[in-house]
Amino acid sequence: MLMATKYFPLLLLLLAACGNNKNETAATTDDLPQNQVALSETQLKQIDFQVDTVTFASLGNSIAANGMIDVPPQNRALIHPPVGAYVQELHVKVGQRVRKGEVMAVLEHPEVLELQRRYLDAKAQYAFQQKEFSRQEELAREQATAVRQLDKARADLASAAAMQASLEAQLSRLGIDAANLKAEKLHRQLQLKAPFEGFITQVDAQLGQFVGADKPVLAMLNKEHLHVELEVFERDLGSIQNGQKLTFSLTNMPGKTYTGEVFLVGQTLDPVKRSVMVHGHIDQENDPILRPGLFVTARLLGAASRMPVLPESALVRVGEQEVAFRELSKGKFERVVLNILMRADGQVGLAGEYAQGSRWVTKGAHRLEATWQARFAEE
Repeated sequence: MLMATKYFPLLLLLLAACGNNKNETAATTDDLPQNQVALSETQLKQIDFQVDTVTFASLGNSIAANGMIDVPPQNRALIHPPVGAYVQELHVKVGQRVRKGEVMAVLEHPEVLELQRRYLDAKAQYAFQQKEFSRQEELAREQATAVRQLDKARADLASAAAMQASLEAQLSRLGIDAANLKAEKLHRQLQLKAPFEGFITQVDAQLGQFVGADKPVLAMLNKEHLHVELEVFERDLGSIQNGQKLTFSLTNMPGKTYTGEVFLVGQTLDPVKRSVMVHGHIDQENDPILRPGLFVTARLLGAASRMPVLPESALVRVGEQEVAFRELSKGKFERVVLNILMRADGQVGLAGEYAQGSRWVTKGAHRLEATWQARFAEE
């Protein structure tokens, strides 16, 4: 068997190290089965390796995904003025927490006064039309007026009612209570109030600036119900379901792990990326570190099964295979080609029979593989 090229430098070191013990090494390897390797006492002292007992643990398949923290759409707001107006006062700054109904800005424009005047005119006109309709009804009962006059009075009353209702709705949109509006006490200013409790995320106006109704003055955010939006690729869709557990860490702050579960799986496949968005709830959503827009690296956890596991450090990749070394006795090891079921958190789950209490090399396995390869290089 030809020695793998990747182990050639390591073999030279091993052969040089044990050159003075050739007879001792030969005595320990001549009669070994093909899948075993033995080290002399001298070699054991020269090679830095570690042996641990195989463990049995519950391990499940996991799916890697990337995404970001977000909030529901109803937890974001752009605060526009109801009509174009000049900014007179700003009471908040970016990052400030505000309560629902708190005044954040005050605006002013002559159109506000004009709208109130028109409403009071419409209110007076409606009262007049009510009286006129009542008068025409009375005349009609006495047959002292034409039916046409009564119909006109009815139409004028309906028109006046519609005008009053329309202007009342516009005043309500400006935050003005039409029921208490009086000619001697008109409102000159508009107040922009917080629609919910949250944080100011943007201030897009300055004092004295004219802001049109199509331009936001402020933006705010409610951090309740933080969640993760994860991108899962088409090939993994069959392994995703509601209620599935997940873990994630912040991409730029990987020191802490958060937990949660899948709540919604998107139904639309991105035609370019071939992926869907998965919505996950966060168990620690009140952690002050978490903010919308932070990128996360997540793992969606599958159902766990109990199986023998080894640390990743015990494995040696040889071509398409991965091997590990089981200790048979002091200085003697069996080379085992592994059948790996799954990987998670630095561990690999193994398929097959692995005796409880068996001991495996978890550090220095590459040195043993080089020694095993050397047996056949010398033939």
